[in-house]
Amino acid sequence: MAIDYERVETHLDELEERLAVMWRQGIRGINLTLPLKEMAVELCSSISPRARACGAVNVLTATPAGWHGDNTDGSGFWRDVSVRHRFQNRGAPILVIGGGGAARGIVGHLLSESLDVVLGVRRLEQGKRLVESLQKHYRTSLVPVYDLTSLPTDQTFQLVVHATSAGLAGTRPEVDSLVFASHPWVYDISYGLAARPFLTCASRYGASYVADGLGMLLEQAGEAFTLWTGCHCETDPVYSMLREQYPL
Repeated sequence: MAIDYERVETHLDELEERLAVMWRQGIRGINLTLPLKEMAVELCSSISPRARACGAVNVLTATPAGWHGDNTDGSGFWRDVSVRHRFQNRGAPILVIGGGGAARGIVGHLLSESLDVVLGVRRLEQGKRLVESLQKHYRTSLVPVYDLTSLPTDQTFQLVVHATSAGLAGTRPEVDSLVFASHPWVYDISYGLAARPFLTCASRYGASYVADGLGMLLEQAGEAFTLWTGCHCETDPVYSMLREQYPL
């Protein structure tokens, strides 16, 4: 199958016009990354229930009426952590740090799996609005929301997911090291060097297992490929190849 896949740098103020041009050009599908995922929701002619629930779109598929928006971040994350890394639910809450597009997709999918979630964010009001939107769609129990400076340190988490973009700048959010005292698994959705600041800290203070988001990157993209083509995408060979290029 011959595919032409290109990277196109796009700023927020360019997104609406660029999507319109690409649709007229007959582009079959588009992946979106930060910071475009939330704005894209309003630019779709139709949208999947999971994307509407989390308020973020990372995959666009061309239809006769315009772009159909979907979100494969959450399902891609879950496929990587539960299948490739063999995470098994032990009943304790999962802490997700971040309130952007990827975090939205991850929290939404965790709720769809009937898992208990705690959300830690830098902007508390943004986090509360996200949780209110998700709970309307998934009818789950209350999702506690905390400012990053006041995360509960006396609670046992089975999994901590770092879903901010801090690692891209070589930094990490400042969280109390006691969050890792119960020896949770820790997952950073960045990969390679960008994941190291947070995962190194987690390992130092008690994480029992750490993983980066290289597999999530591939799994969400593989699902997008299936949405566009109807063909299954085998990600394991690509993962092995990229793991050598982006060691953790």
